[in-house]
Amino acid sequence: MADQVQCLRIKLRPGTTDRMVSFLRGLRDRPAEVQASLALEGMTRESLFLERTEQGDYLVFYSRAVDLARAAAAFQTSQLPLDQETMRLIAETWESAVPLELIVDLEPDPASH
Repeated sequence: MADQVQCLRIKLRPGTTDRMVSFLRGLRDRPAEVQASLALEGMTRESLFLERTEQGDYLVFYSRAVDLARAAAAFQTSQLPLDQETMRLIAETWESAVPLELIVDLEPDPASH
């Protein structure tokens, strides 16, 4: 079964961008916690990009999982310290999140190599 993908455009509350970016960059220094969280959720990829506009700052959040609904439910009920910290930060920094329309998701067929 192919992974499901989604991409969200998240408007950050004014004045919270530096805090969010610092937290996200700091994830590189917490590999064991990140891997535990991704495994719990069944995520196969998470990528975040920062978009700065005159209307405000946005995160563009791309994620991939076998089952995105299950991944979201696992995150929402997670007791992992990293996930609890992330949920608090989301509540404090995200103003809104809008799913972007998927046009195409391409990946190579491993059997063709």
